[in-house]
Amino acid sequence: MDEMINNVCPACGNPIVDDDSVITCPSCGKVYHEKCWNEKEGCITEGCPENHSAVQTEEAPANEEESDNASASTIVCSKCGTLLTEGQDFCPKCGTPRCGEKRVCQKCGTLLEDDQEYCPKCGTKYGETVSTENVPVQSGKKAIDKKKIIAIVLAVVIVIAGYFGYKRLTRPNLEKIVDEFCSEQVDENGEEYSWYRDLMYADNFLFTNPVMVIGDHGDWIKVDTNPDDLDSDDYEAIVFASYLAGEGLTEKLLEELGFSDIVLEQVNSTSAMMGVQTAESSLATASWTYHPDNGLEIIFTLK
Repeated sequence: MDEMINNVCPACGNPIVDDDSVITCPSCGKVYHEKCWNEKEGCITEGCPENHSAVQTEEAPANEEESDNASASTIVCSKCGTLLTEGQDFCPKCGTPRCGEKRVCQKCGTLLEDDQEYCPKCGTKYGETVSTENVPVQSGKKAIDKKKIIAIVLAVVIVIAGYFGYKRLTRPNLEKIVDEFCSEQVDENGEEYSWYRDLMYADNFLFTNPVMVIGDHGDWIKVDTNPDDLDSDDYEAIVFASYLAGEGLTEKLLEELGFSDIVLEQVNSTSAMMGVQTAESSLATASWTYHPDNGLEIIFTLK
């Protein structure tokens, strides 16, 4: 330590005294205060290998020059678009062989064909040096236009909604069919028999329940020729009237909803032992049962 007395630290210029903690440069032998050595991150002697600031200063211009001068066109992976450098025979990201390489303009990122010497977008010549700062690179895949997707989805929704709207507007009106049937029941003077309409809606003292019921949305209609299940022996006239109205309306509905004459024959020939019977037309489906005591019950459901 006596050798260091009156020595001066090259970094701070202050003397190195006996009690100071010091570090000796392993390359040039200069003695530094330990604190100064750490602050300077090594020796400050010019040309000394331990002078890291000198190395960085010399390398910086080279790196900067390298980043500012690059080929106007470079090679990218044909599968994922990753930039490939010299010596890389396979893509470091996806492993695709370099034989599938493609060229892109290093200035604007546009993909170049093999026979294109100039970029078709920005006009930069292939091989010309340009700055690579903020250069976009295309991945080789076209970006999906979100607006087009939204427009297609909306178009599909509109078509579907229009189809069901049209179908609802053009399907048969069950209330109108019932009204037409009642209006057609007239006497010899052309006057409408009001009791047909009364029986349909139970607007009378004869029945508690109506001969027909239409669903809230007009999607279905039920016809019952004996809605209160009256005994025909005790209420012969009333039951006859309801059978007349119910069977007449059933025949009208079968005709208006596109059922064939064969279905009408099947309805009229149904017995209690046959259980539930069904039929279908282009406009509706029908299901019915018959019992001597309860009469005919038939339900029409629109498609």
